Amino acid sequence: PSPPEGAVAPPGYTFSTDSVVVRRLAAAQASPTSAVSPGSTALPGNAALPGAKPLFAGRYSAYQLPFPVSRAHLERAGLEALPTFVDGAGRLAGGTAGLSVQLSRPERLAEVTRVAGSFGFPAPEKLKYGANLYYLQGNDPWVALEARAALAALPGVSVEVDMVRQHEETYHPLDPLFPRQWHLENRGDRDSVRGVDGRVAEAWDLNFGRQRVVIAVNDDGVAINHKDLYFDILAPLNYPEDWESRVAIGAFGGHGTSVAGVAASNGDNGTGGSGVCPGCRILPNWFGEFGSSGGVTDKDIADGFTRIVDGGAWVINNSWGAAGGDPRFQVSQFGVVVIPQLVKAAFDYAETDGRDGKGTVILFAAGNSNQLMNDYGSYDSVLGVTAVDDQGLKSYYSNYGPKVDIAAPSNGGLNGITTTAAPDGYTNAFGGTSSACPFASGVAGLVLSANPNLTAAEVRDILRASATKIDPVWGEWENGFSPYYGAGLVNAYVAVRMATGCSDPADCQAPSDACGNDCAGEQCAPCRTDANCAAGYRCQALPALGEQVCVAEVGSGSCPAGTDQVGDYCIPQPSTCGVCEAEERCNGRDDDCDGAIDEDADCQTQWCIQDGAGCGDTGQCAGITCSTACSASSPCAENESCDVVKDRYGHSVMSERACNTDLSAGCPAGCQLLASSLPDAELKDFIDCMEDGAAACSAVNACAVKLPVSF
Repeated sequence: PSPPEGAVAPPGYTFSTDSVVVRRLAAAQASPTSAVSPGSTALPGNAALPGAKPLFAGRYSAYQLPFPVSRAHLERAGLEALPTFVDGAGRLAGGTAGLSVQLSRPERLAEVTRVAGSFGFPAPEKLKYGANLYYLQGNDPWVALEARAALAALPGVSVEVDMVRQHEETYHPLDPLFPRQWHLENRGDRDSVRGVDGRVAEAWDLNFGRQRVVIAVNDDGVAINHKDLYFDILAPLNYPEDWESRVAIGAFGGHGTSVAGVAASNGDNGTGGSGVCPGCRILPNWFGEFGSSGGVTDKDIADGFTRIVDGGAWVINNSWGAAGGDPRFQVSQFGVVVIPQLVKAAFDYAETDGRDGKGTVILFAAGNSNQLMNDYGSYDSVLGVTAVDDQGLKSYYSNYGPKVDIAAPSNGGLNGITTTAAPDGYTNAFGGTSSACPFASGVAGLVLSANPNLTAAEVRDILRASATKIDPVWGEWENGFSPYYGAGLVNAYVAVRMATGCSDPADCQAPSDACGNDCAGEQCAPCRTDANCAAGYRCQALPALGEQVCVAEVGSGSCPAGTDQVGDYCIPQPSTCGVCEAEERCNGRDDDCDGAIDEDADCQTQWCIQDGAGCGDTGQCAGITCSTACSASSPCAENESCDVVKDRYGHSVMSERACNTDLSAGCPAGCQLLASSLPDAELKDFIDCMEDGAAACSAVNACAVKLPVSF
């Protein structure tokens, strides 16, 4: 719908020309949905929008429209059209009838009340979580938009429309599944690189977590009756009345249950696996509807944080954020989103009022688009968490940038994360920065269990100071900071030691990291940290070898035979380090040292985890999997696009293009189609490649070549 004449979009936004955010009018709540023709979107009342594409639906809904629709048409359908905007990155937002107002001085309140009253607003509501921060709740979002402009003209007044936005999940001891939990203790099983973990198992020798420490899971809900969670779970916040029936059909808690398990599922109880802080308690908070299911306003988000803080949380995990792009192919970069003042104020409230003034620690997943991290994770009092795979390198999808704080283990290599799954099971394939973030939240829980008197700022400092520097070759380290890992890979053992008085991280190392008599390793020598390597060498994880080894700095000379120069380092070839095997295995490596990767007839995995190698003459490595190379003279098939590829670090070269078929986007529908249309015999190779469902989710890109269909 066209905006009324004279309507002005808020700064940083323009009115949307092809989409609309709506809410149901009260009289239409009980109206039956009309029968509609194929290709039409059903609306309450007696109207339909032919060709309209639903974007999300819930308390607020949004549609992409194929043609202009008037506000009157929507009203006849029982819908109120909200002022609908797009930001600089093209993301949709709908203006509600609420306004947040922040005053430079309390004396401004009288004038704000007068001006707001002239637009029909009642007296402003004072919010407890911001200095001179008020909320105005009106009835008409278009009047609120007009009032915003008038209030913004007052000196010393900052005013924002409370927006509906679409958020997405940043989207996956004695316990029998513990051996699969490489992120807690990596022994090199299942082709993972030994020693790539967060030193959690050793931290448990210091403490297992304390029940007084509460880790809030701000997500799509948690299945609180899960056998590996219920013992230490608190009464949930903001749950809908029908949450139990929704869990049963897979419509609630699918993401949050796995997040909660990574952070703090019960440990040493003979069931399932263990969380990072198994002695900590979990406080679930239902964020609201993610993705295509609904919209959540800025005030909803801010109120959620204050509700969690008031509920006694010590740590708040947030495995969600603004939507992003494709991690394997180059798309327009999204700019850094300005954090709404309501949310900033809620973050500040957590910092100043949480835990009786010591502050609540807030962590955010960096995102899964292999692009610059933006929005909430970049705020000063928030920790932004990126992901490291089981090969010891940046997970190919993980976002990056100058505001990254720390990294934590997740999927993206050869193994996913084993954790709880709704309603009462387990998965081996959780991942994304959605999994890295609760890992770091669990470590924060261990730190606070060791020293409950620490402030939130002190916990953040400890997590950064204790982190392990990894990936010196490709990590782009400068002055102790990497845009991919921040301060480094989180180290639970060192962090807990620092919480109890050890001031120098070098003096707090885990027992497994003590080099003993192996402190002078040279080329190819196995290592866990730089302490194992001689002067002039650094410890580097090399997927090609399946090991962390000492690699030489080039210095003033040149690299010797049997090594390749990469940046400032000499990277040994597999044959140089004597790791050649008799036969090739399906793991993205040149196991038999014949110069080809996974080349055997039974081993066409399409992995290219080895610094982009393995795609042959006709392929390009996109992220960590091969795609068919393309150009203007060699176009892609129908329904494919010839796009610039990105490597795992987000780098791209305009001349390196490949055919882009996003397998993951259609996974649910695609799986249903395959299961219903292909005989079991034709699915066998794919099922075997996916290890009967036990493989990491990222393996689907590689295993898809086993299907007797073309994508």
